[in-house]
Amino acid sequence: MDSVFEKITLYDILGYLFPGSVLMLLFLFGVDAKTVVGFFEKWNVGNGFMYLAFFLVSYLIGIALSELMTYVWKVGFGIYRRFSKGSNRNCKRVEEKYSPEEIADVLSKIGIKDEKEIIKSTIGVSFRERYMQYIYGVIQGKEEYKRIHNYASAYVLYKNVTGALMIGAVYILISMGRSHLLFCVVCILLAIIFAVRATRFQNKKEDYAIIWFMETALKDK
Repeated sequence: MDSVFEKITLYDILGYLFPGSVLMLLFLFGVDAKTVVGFFEKWNVGNGFMYLAFFLVSYLIGIALSELMTYVWKVGFGIYRRFSKGSNRNCKRVEEKYSPEEIADVLSKIGIKDEKEIIKSTIGVSFRERYMQYIYGVIQGKEEYKRIHNYASAYVLYKNVTGALMIGAVYILISMGRSHLLFCVVCILLAIIFAVRATRFQNKKEDYAIIWFMETALKDK
């Protein structure tokens, strides 16, 4: 059992367990109190077992939630970047250090099969969707750039909490009706706030990934 807990990382807690626990609590909030009490009385389970079961189920729900939100976020964020003017541009911190010409030149020389002109044509259109996985893969294992994992973890946390609050609010609204409308509205407002923060950290992760990728590539020349 100790070896199992040793393998649980901060990423697991923040990315899966915490959002899963939020969703579990919202589900329980939407269940009639008598039903919950009746369940405990029927099965006569101890508190220690219930705590363990709660965290285990929350963790599993968090993993499923993360997979769902990865797909939802990819679709939603792709639509946002497509229709939001200038939202898919490299952010200022990238533009201030490297020009599109320099970025395309480096990528075309170190393994990307696309020609330089093709890479340049994607900048400002679909560059991040097309090349970010490769760029992130190059720098994520380097000790000097380990801060990228903090941004990635924060993005996953806020993205998954956004999903937990939205799903929980809809569930409570359906199961309990308008009697808890204000609570659901608060959950949705919080979900919007977390979605904004998730977007911010996603952009920050991608910006620094590009910058550090360029630093690594130019250093190794």
